[in-house]
Amino acid sequence: PDEVLPYPVAAEVFEPDTLVLYFSEILKKEFAENALNFSIEGIGNPVWISAAEPDYSVITMKFGAGFEKGELYYVNISDSISDCVGNMVAINSSFRFGIADSVVAGDIIINEILFNPLSGGSDFVEIYNNSDKLCDLKNLWFINKDEAGDVDDSYSIASISRLLLPGEYCAISEDTQFLIDNYYVPYTQNLYETSSLPSLADDMGNIFITDRFMNILDSVYYTDDQQYKLLASDDGVSLERINFERSSSDLANWHSASETAGFATPGYKNSQYSDEIVTETTITLNPEVFSPDNDGVDDRLEIIYKLDQPGYTATIAVYSADGKFITYIANNEMLSVQGMLFWDGFDNGNNLCPVGIYVIYVEMFNLSGNKVVEKHAAVLSRRVN
Repeated sequence: PDEVLPYPVAAEVFEPDTLVLYFSEILKKEFAENALNFSIEGIGNPVWISAAEPDYSVITMKFGAGFEKGELYYVNISDSISDCVGNMVAINSSFRFGIADSVVAGDIIINEILFNPLSGGSDFVEIYNNSDKLCDLKNLWFINKDEAGDVDDSYSIASISRLLLPGEYCAISEDTQFLIDNYYVPYTQNLYETSSLPSLADDMGNIFITDRFMNILDSVYYTDDQQYKLLASDDGVSLERINFERSSSDLANWHSASETAGFATPGYKNSQYSDEIVTETTITLNPEVFSPDNDGVDDRLEIIYKLDQPGYTATIAVYSADGKFITYIANNEMLSVQGMLFWDGFDNGNNLCPVGIYVIYVEMFNLSGNKVVEKHAAVLSRRVN
C-alpha cells in the first residue's frame, strides 16, 4: 500500500507574482487547485491557481503582490493537500523560495571534494555560500578543463530552482543515497542529487564552479598527493577546505577529512575547518570527576582538543594509577582540527572500572615533525543516593 506522504520538492518564481510549486507525486485535483490550501505570510492566498494535467503535481499560483529579489519567502501548505489514495501532506508543511541574487567570484566556493569514492559510490563536490546573498543552484554550472585550459566537461547543477542560503552547505553528487549509507550525514536536506558531474580523476584533476555565463566563481586543482600521507588508503576520503577566506589555490588550505569524522563531512562543517589561528595545541578534560552510572549527570569523561594545525595522528590511552593499561580512547587515529573524544569508564574487556584515579595518556604527532605528549588525571567515582 502507498503510505508515503506527498511533499513539495521545489518552488520556482516565473514572474514577479507567479510561483510554481512541484510536489513529489500525483495529487487530487480538487485539493491541488484550492487556493485556500496555500498562503504566503504578508501576501496571503493566491488569487489564481492551476494544477497541470495529468498528475496535478505541478501547481502554478498567482498572488496579489510581487516578490522582491534577494528576499526569502515561505509558502505554507495546508494538510488538506492529498495524493490520489488519500495520504495528506505533513502538518505545518512549508517550502522556501525566492528570486536569487547575482553572484560573483568568492560568493560561492568549493568547500570539499571526494574524487576517489568507495567502490560502487559516486564523487561529490560540496559548495558553500560565502556571501549574504540568495543563490540558486539552477544558475550554477560545474566545469573542468583539459591540459590546454579548454573546457572539457560542463554540466548545469539543477534544472529547477533550489536555493542555497547564506552560510549554507550543499554536497552535490550523482548518488546522494550512497553518501547517506556510508557517511555521517546529519542534514540530508543539504544534499542535492544532480544528473551529471564533470569527471573527477582519482589521481589529479580540477573542478570549477561558474555562473550561467561561464564566469568563474571558484576553482580547485587537486592531486592525490594532497591526501594525508599516513592513510592506509585514500579510497572514500574527501579533501576538505580549511578556511573559507584563504585561496582555493593554496595547497595548504586543503587536508584529508579526519578519521574521527568518518573521512568526509557532506553537507555540514568540515572536520578540518578552522576560522582562527591556534598557536598552541590544548587538551582539556571535562569533568575531571565523572560517574558512569547512567543517571544523566557526568556519565562520561570528555577529552576536548584544539590543534595548532590539521594532520595530527593521536593515540590516547587510559591507565590505572599503578600503571596498568585499561583501554584505548583513540588508537592511531587522524583527528580533526578541533573536537572531542570520550571515555565511558569501561575497560578493554567492556567491564566497568572501579572507583579510583586514572591517567589519560595522550600522544600526538604530525608529518611536520610536531609531537604532543601529555598526561592528565581523571577521577572515576560513584554517586551515593
